[in-house]
Amino acid sequence: MAQRVSRFHRILLWLASLDFAVFGLGFYLAPLSFNALLGVPTPDPIAVRALGGFLLGGAVAALLAAINASWSEARIVTLSLITWNLLNTAGMAFDLLVNDGPAGLWPNVAITAFFGITLAIAYGRGPRDS
Repeated sequence: MAQRVSRFHRILLWLASLDFAVFGLGFYLAPLSFNALLGVPTPDPIAVRALGGFLLGGAVAALLAAINASWSEARIVTLSLITWNLLNTAGMAFDLLVNDGPAGLWPNVAITAFFGITLAIAYGRGPRDS
C-alpha cells in the first residue's frame, strides 16, 4: 500500500501554498510597493524580486505535494518548507530583537513560525497507510 500524508499535513500544504503565492506574487510583481505595505525598507528590489520567484516556486511545490498526497513526494517538499520557515523565523526575530528591525516583520515572524512548527509536527507524525 502506498503511504500518504495525513489530512492535517495536506491542509498545511494547501495553506503554505496560498501563503507562499501571496507573498511570492507581491515580492515578484511589486517589490517596492509590497515591502512598503509591510513597512519594511527595500534596499535591493532585485533581491526581493528573486525572493518572490523562490516563493512562487515553493507555492507550486507545496500545491503539487498537497494534491498528490503521496508521502514519498511530500516528504522533500515538507522538509524544504520546514527549513525555509524556521530559518526565516530565526533570522527575522534576530533582526527585530537585536537590531531593532522594522515592526512590520512581526506578522511575518508569526506566519513563518506557524508554518515551520506545524509542518514539523505533521512531518514528525509521519505517513499513514491509504
